[in-house]
Amino acid sequence: MEMEKKFEKGREIIKTLINGGFEAYFIGECVRNTIMEIPFSQIEITTNALPEDIEEIFNFTKVIKTDEETILLYFGDEYLITTFSKKHNFPDKRTPKSKHYSKNLLDELACRDFTINALTMSHNKKVTDAYLGFEDIKKKTIRTIGNPKVRFEEDPARILIAISLISQLGFRIHKKTHKAMKAKRKLLHNIPPRKLYTTFKKIIEGTYSRRAFSYLYEYGFHRYLPFKKGIRQLAKRRFKVKTIDEFIACCALVDEKFNPEIIESADNKEFLYNVLEFAYRYPKLSFSDYDLFKYGLNVALTANRAAYLAGKSKNYAKKIKKRFDNLVIKNVDDLAFSNNQILMLANDIPLEDAYKLIDEVCEQILIGELLNEEDQIKIYCINALKKKENKEDTQIEKTSIENQIPIETISTDFDVKEVSHEEETFVIPEQKIEELASAATESELEENLLEHGQVVKTYTEMKINLLEKKLLEQERLLKEKDERLYQLEKQALQQRLNLDIDRIVQQNLETLRELNYLDTTYSEKIMLGRELQKVYRQFLSSIDEKYREILSEDKDNEKD
Repeated sequence: MEMEKKFEKGREIIKTLINGGFEAYFIGECVRNTIMEIPFSQIEITTNALPEDIEEIFNFTKVIKTDEETILLYFGDEYLITTFSKKHNFPDKRTPKSKHYSKNLLDELACRDFTINALTMSHNKKVTDAYLGFEDIKKKTIRTIGNPKVRFEEDPARILIAISLISQLGFRIHKKTHKAMKAKRKLLHNIPPRKLYTTFKKIIEGTYSRRAFSYLYEYGFHRYLPFKKGIRQLAKRRFKVKTIDEFIACCALVDEKFNPEIIESADNKEFLYNVLEFAYRYPKLSFSDYDLFKYGLNVALTANRAAYLAGKSKNYAKKIKKRFDNLVIKNVDDLAFSNNQILMLANDIPLEDAYKLIDEVCEQILIGELLNEEDQIKIYCINALKKKENKEDTQIEKTSIENQIPIETISTDFDVKEVSHEEETFVIPEQKIEELASAATESELEENLLEHGQVVKTYTEMKINLLEKKLLEQERLLKEKDERLYQLEKQALQQRLNLDIDRIVQQNLETLRELNYLDTTYSEKIMLGRELQKVYRQFLSSIDEKYREILSEDKDNEKD
């Protein structure tokens, strides 16, 4: 049902382009899978409109232009839009030397990789099949458009795309295409890491992924990939890989020469690095409860699964889940004295130190040194902050004492030292200087310097100045924090207001469509949507004080 709604929105995009004087069609996976009556993950639209034309027509929504295509974020969904183009030159077997746009759909179809990906469909579901892709779907065959050797020389990634189609559809490779793939498999070295990552993700997520891995290994394609040892390991033991993260982590654990650029290309490289770090550190169940809390259940399970696939560990999934379920706290939101309360309590120290304190509290609870009770945590935090403050004050005192003693007047040739001041000159024995430098409290310092009142006076004034500066700095930090919190709350309210308005407008438009009141041009529908947004923004702002405040501030900013 979700795919049908997305497809309907795609039809609206095509109609909008046609109303703008351009041609536009569905193409690729969405057409192929619609014919096969199976789900699709992406909708691609091809048109003779240039990227700048697309941006101008869809100026009411977000348009992202890349080197190869345009990504359109249309009412919450993402659509890939490509402009008709002619064949490219690929001098480095990676990227085209130049790209030439075309006004002819057939030029675009000639640039496509496989016949089953070159089918197009109009907004009224009329299919164009210039290369007998429909016949290949019925035969369950993967065949290139034109000379297969030339197509793989143009872009070696097409070899892996063919294997991803095996995984997704369970099709077989056409005889000539298979022969060309084997002949050009050395070119797999030239595929950039990002493309390797995205294509292997499709291979792994396919229904027939085991068949695809067997094909990779059986015909020696793995030897020219950075996953060589990992693919061999998985194909030989016939393991089923669940996710791309498991696969990459497994390959990295098996092959010491694994290319780290693959991890850098990952959708969530931080997660992948955490998985690898966890797998290397804890091949068995040698981690503590705090380690499990800090890395999280998903990282621990993925790391163990990758180590298991790589033959480095047993499958401890059940034990890991059980340990995680038995944790006193599973995330910072479980703290009886919340992390926000800790941050407020520690508002006079740097934010980084405050977060370290939260981590420290979590660790103390998980190792059993601290109970997860509000009063217990609060007392622990107050004591920790006092210790930190006393430590800082001691450092300030020692530094100030050293600053009060002019080192340049001290001579190591005599037993006494002279300290000059504006009013009088004091002679201080060397032993007394050592006592000054080691004084731990203000009372001890006052006792040591009783006969030198001017020094004590200077120190006291300095201490007062330091305290005043600290109070001013704390006041400034509090104001900044209050302003940041206000801005975050305002942003959250704005997002909520926008979401509510979009939802209401969308429901209105759907209702009008069901009642046959929207059988007009799409441009009129867009104008209606904009008017409805204005009306509901005014209405919601008038009944909700918080929204009213946002609206008034926005108007004031516009005036300024």
